[in-house]
Amino acid sequence: MNKTSRLIMTALMALPMCVSAQTSRLNFEDIEAATPYKTVSLDDGNGFKVVAESDQDKSAIDGNSINFAYSVDDEAAEWSPTKRWKPNTGLNKSGRSMTITVPSAGKLNVYVRNANGTDETRTITLTQSGTDLYSDVVKDAAAFNLTSNNAKCFPIVSVDVPAAGDITVVTSGGINFYGFAFTPTAATSVDVTITDAGYATFGNNTVGTLSIPEGVKAYGVSAVADGKVTFTEYNVIPAGVGVILEGVADTYTLEPTDTECSYTEDNLLVAVTADMTVPAKADGKINYIFANKEQGVGFYKSSGTGTITKGKAYLSITDESADNREWDFTAKKIWSDATIANLEVEREAATSWTTNAGDADAGWRYMYNVATTTEELKANGEKIAELEGLFFRGNANRLGIDNRSTNRFYLAGNKFFVVIPDLKAGSTVTISTKSSSNGNAAYVTCEDENAVTTSARDQDEVDNVFTINAFGSYEFQPNRGLYITKITVSYDGSTSASARAFYAIDRDETTGISSVKESVTTDNGWYTLGGLRVASPTERGIYIKNGQKMLVK
Repeated sequence: MNKTSRLIMTALMALPMCVSAQTSRLNFEDIEAATPYKTVSLDDGNGFKVVAESDQDKSAIDGNSINFAYSVDDEAAEWSPTKRWKPNTGLNKSGRSMTITVPSAGKLNVYVRNANGTDETRTITLTQSGTDLYSDVVKDAAAFNLTSNNAKCFPIVSVDVPAAGDITVVTSGGINFYGFAFTPTAATSVDVTITDAGYATFGNNTVGTLSIPEGVKAYGVSAVADGKVTFTEYNVIPAGVGVILEGVADTYTLEPTDTECSYTEDNLLVAVTADMTVPAKADGKINYIFANKEQGVGFYKSSGTGTITKGKAYLSITDESADNREWDFTAKKIWSDATIANLEVEREAATSWTTNAGDADAGWRYMYNVATTTEELKANGEKIAELEGLFFRGNANRLGIDNRSTNRFYLAGNKFFVVIPDLKAGSTVTISTKSSSNGNAAYVTCEDENAVTTSARDQDEVDNVFTINAFGSYEFQPNRGLYITKITVSYDGSTSASARAFYAIDRDETTGISSVKESVTTDNGWYTLGGLRVASPTERGIYIKNGQKMLVK
């Protein structure tokens, strides 16, 4: 039998998880005993899995019967596995690891025993998303005999897991693993309160889909652009989903349902699975908290302080300031061995890349002898990695790669353009150049009216700086032969929608919820949230009077 990693499943699964909670067990019963057995992979096929490795030659799977129970008052052992995996070392270094993946919130059991019956210092720690779920010593002295039948049992490492995801297991010494079990949290109804603001966020932390009560609407944020938050309506709320609820102030009950969700858009709302501080920025995202504060009801950029409670949701938008790029040719050896080897293949074959007369033996300057029409450059059929992301357009024999002690690339004359694609409005492009002749100033220009040159120009090495005013691809043209030593694209997001401090929301008659106007009237009249002035409120709902939102019941 194959001794490599394999899928093992022993589970009680009969109904969908959203209907009832069932326990799935992962064990080593069907794996042939072997030494070494360095890698283990267990999977129940429904999102519960374990992947572990030990780089020890004495790691093994072998037969070993043991009883596990929760307490002495149990009527019988909770489980009595007959095989185990022995890592033979602590799972705490590279090559020694364990990850348990769970599909939802629920109860996780890990069945372990100390590999040394007299050592009382070996610990096991389970961590999810930076939070320790469990950390304690594993020792044989903790074993007990059941009151019912005097059977010797070992305690179970049992923890409540707040959300789906990976759990890292670290041990400080050799601890033997007998199996794993996971029971998802049963689907249940949830009470949610909508305040006088008329809105509330909600994160579905149950394992099942929840219905939306009559009189309430639920929305996901499908896009953020041009200062507006675009909402798309849900027909039900699936497990793990964050939404914004709209309705008259009241407490509503969301019941479990088997109705299929029809929502197909992306959703930028994140369900909160445990009380947390929402960082201002993290993982390339800018985060916003929903609140009713000085600017009204809407999403306020997180300050990175304070706590948002479990069962709520927050808005997480891509941080466009992360769209920064750099090509740096100042290192002593920028061109890789692979790039030079590919250039040499073409030079020797006298194809697209050649060298100047007299340079053939030194091979320090490779000239591209093909006219280009806005394309990335290749050598020997492969992209030149150091230039990837830059495009070029122009005549043949106008670009060279310099492979001497000073690394850079060379543009010969003003008939060859460097093209940088997909530049965002608000980007700053800096192209560092050096003249190839001491007696002549060298620089690059951009003729596009949406890019403004702001740098000085002289014969020494200079930074040519451009401010990009509209999204698009831009061509940069040398005034004469010059070297380019560095190109950077920086974007601070100052003109981006994701840089805004606040997104207001409003009721739109046709599309649900959209952005409210930046300014609101402060006269004494009554206005609908859509901006229509009325003599007085004729229907219940939210109105604006003297610049303040007011609920009319």
